[in-house]
Amino acid sequence: MAKYLLLGVLATAFILPMRGEAHTDMKLLRDTACEFETRGESRPDKARGKSDERGFCQMRPSTARQMGFKGDLALLERRSEAKRLALKYFYYCARRLRTDNPARLLHCYNGGPGLPWKGLGRARKYAADVLTLYRQAKAAHVIARLKLYREVWL
Repeated sequence: MAKYLLLGVLATAFILPMRGEAHTDMKLLRDTACEFETRGESRPDKARGKSDERGFCQMRPSTARQMGFKGDLALLERRSEAKRLALKYFYYCARRLRTDNPARLLHCYNGGPGLPWKGLGRARKYAADVLTLYRQAKAAHVIARLKLYREVWL
C-alpha cells in the first residue's frame, strides 16, 4: 500500500503540475540568478556592477528600459522591481531564442540575446555555475512538495 501511495505522490509531483506552475521554473531560475549576481554583497539591493548594473538582479539601466522600465534609476534598487524586470527579461530571452532551456536563458541573461551560444566563455561559465545552483534549488523544491503531499495524505 505504501509503495502505491509513494507512486501517487511522485506522479502528482512530477507529472501533474500544480496550478500556475508554468511560471515556477522561470521564477526559480530568476531567483537563483539574482542571488548569484549579488553573492557576497553586504547590501545586495544597493549593489553596483562594473558596467553600471544595479540592484539585486544586476540589471543595466538600458536593459531595464528595454523591458519597459520608466522612472528614476534608484527604483532599480528595489528588490521587487528588480525581480519583476528580471523575470520579464527571462521571458523576453525565451521568446527571442525560442527555447525554455535554462542554460540558454542564463546565457542570454548574462550576455544578451544577441550573443552567439558558443561565444563569450564568461557567459557560458556563468550559465554553468547558476545552473548548478538552480538544479539544487529545484531538487529542494520538489522534496518540499513531496513532504507536503506526505503530510496531507498520511
